[in-house]
Amino acid sequence: LVSWRSQMCAWAVQTVDALGLDRETVSVTFSHVDRYLSILAEDDDSFVGADEFQLLCVSALRLAAKTAEQNYRICSVQLSELSGGIFKLHEFDIMEYQLLRVLDWRLNPPTPLTFARAMLDDHWPTDVTEEGLVRREDVYAHCQALTGLAVADACLVGKKASSIAVAMVVVAAKQVSRSGGKEISDITALDQFCETLQKETDICVHGEDVPFCARRLETAYRRGRR
Repeated sequence: LVSWRSQMCAWAVQTVDALGLDRETVSVTFSHVDRYLSILAEDDDSFVGADEFQLLCVSALRLAAKTAEQNYRICSVQLSELSGGIFKLHEFDIMEYQLLRVLDWRLNPPTPLTFARAMLDDHWPTDVTEEGLVRREDVYAHCQALTGLAVADACLVGKKASSIAVAMVVVAAKQVSRSGGKEISDITALDQFCETLQKETDICVHGEDVPFCARRLETAYRRGRR
C-alpha cells in the first residue's frame, strides 16, 4: 500500500501541475484517501486492491478539486483519460459517493499548506533588515513545492498538519537562503519566526515531531535533486 500511495501521489502532483491547479489540492486529496482507509481499517473484513486504490485516489482528486479549487472542475471524462481509461465513468460517481458517506461529508481538512500560509502571515517577522531575512513569499513558494514531498511520505501520515507546516517553513526558508548564497545565521527571520510561534501558539516547535518532519522533507528534497 505504501508503494501504491507513493505512485498515486506522484501522479496527483503531475496532474494538478498539468491542469494548473493548486498543490494544496493534492494535500486535500490524500487527506480524503488516508482518512477513508483508516476508517475502513476498523473493519477486519475490509481489503483494498490495487485497482480499487487507484479508483479511490482518482475519485478523491476530483472531490478535492470541487472544494479546493474555485474556478475549476474535473469532469469524469477527464478522469477516465487521466487514469488510462481503465474505469467506467459511473465508477467515479460510485466511489465519490462512498467517500462522502465514509467521511461523513468532512471535506475541508486543515492542510499543512493552509497552516504554513497562516503561520507566515501571522508570525513571520517584518521588522528586520532585508539582509537578515528570507522573503516571506519566496518561503511560501518553496512550501508549495514541498507539499508533494510531504504528502508522498507515508511516515508523515498521522503527524499533525501544523507540525508538518512548521517543518515545511523551516526547510523552505533554508532552501531559499542557500539559493541566495547566504546561510541562515542565529539572528534571522527563521529564528524569530520559530521563537514567536513557540510563544504565541501551542505548537511545540522544538519537540519531536517538527524536527522529525523536517528531516524527512530534507532527505526527500535532496533525493529528488539527484
